Order: sequence, then structure tokens, then C-alpha cells
Amino acid sequence: MKSILFTSLFMLSFSFYAQVGIGTTAPSAKLDINGDLKIRTILLDTDANSAKDSILVVKSGIINRVTSKQIFESNIKSFVRATGSSSTSLGLSIGSSGFKKIAFNTELFDENNDYNPSSFEFLVPRDGIYSVYVQYEVSSLLAATNVGVAIFTDINGVASIAAQEVYDNIAVLGLNVSPPTRRTQTLLKLNAGDKIFFGASSSLAITLVGGAKSYFTINQVR
Repeated sequence: MKSILFTSLFMLSFSFYAQVGIGTTAPSAKLDINGDLKIRTILLDTDANSAKDSILVVKSGIINRVTSKQIFESNIKSFVRATGSSSTSLGLSIGSSGFKKIAFNTELFDENNDYNPSSFEFLVPRDGIYSVYVQYEVSSLLAATNVGVAIFTDINGVASIAAQEVYDNIAVLGLNVSPPTRRTQTLLKLNAGDKIFFGASSSLAITLVGGAKSYFTINQVR
């Protein structure tokens, strides 16, 4: 009689609370295991459709489910290529550097939406190493001094040059013999929230050709 009464009370308690504790007397989930979990046999499932929606993660000791799409999209690396309009303009001066910001306002692709074509700045989405390349071509040859291009970083509101190419145009017998194109590239180790933008310099007013001749690329390599 005592055995039947105990069993009945146990089943009533289990049904009411619907929580079972292993290694704990105060379960906080339907099955609360205070210790290791060992599964001796797991069947192999070859159904890719079930796998993409059945990834289990542990958060605060609780097992949750996420989709493979969520994991993939949260780790998309940055891949950006942008150019300017047919006659690319230069923006405001960048401090006392002698450079003006290049208005690359046309995205060709931006896999993670990290570039702002209005402010002409790339916002670093996560800590990592980024490969950066920029080039431009002036619309006409000028015998101007200090014609250059630079890659800038903005870290905590402080802009600085990370890489640059600057040299004089050379004229021989009145003819310009220096190339109209300037380019530079570098690898940058940056933190989330840092910014990248680009500048052009010249002692004269210059206009840049857009399209395939003036553009930049940024890709996260790690």
C-alpha cells in the first residue's frame, strides 16, 4: 500500500511540474542534468534539409536550436568594391593632411553592407585583418605637384594615413610624361567600429574619372 501511494504521489508530482532533475533537486527545465551528458549511439542522418535547421547550441546551460543560415550570415566576411560617378568629385579636406576625401558613391557590390556611399566610409564590422586597395585616374594630365592617393583609417575619431602614393607629375618639353593613375594598397589589422576611407591630393584642383578607372576594394582576409 505504501509503495502504491508513493508511486502515485511521484507520478502526480511529475505530471504537475513536468520537470526532472538528474544530479539536482531543483530542476529549472523539463530535463535538468547537473553533470555530463553521454550518448552512446547517434544515428547518421543524411538529410541535408534537416541538418540545416537542427544545429544545437548551448547558452547559459540551455540547449537551443539555430539554423545554419543564421550562423553563416552572422559570419559573412566583408567584400566591397565601389567606384564614383563618371566625374568623381573630392569632398572636404582631411585635417591638415593635404588630402581630400574621395567620393566613391557607387557600390558595385557590398556583401555585408559595411560601406556607406553617402559618407564614403567603410565601417569595420568585426575584429580582423583587411586587404585594402584603391586607385584613381585624373581626367586630364596636369603638371601638378604632390599628386597622390592615400588609404585612411579613423580609429576612435582620429584619422591617420595607413598607406599612400604621392609623387610629382613630370613634364618634358612641355609634355606630361607621368602616368595619370595613382594607386596604393595595404593590409590593416582593425577592430570593430574602426573606419576606412580614401583621399586624393594635388596642388591643383583635379577631377577623377569614375567607373573602372577609379575604384577601391576591401576584403576581410581573416
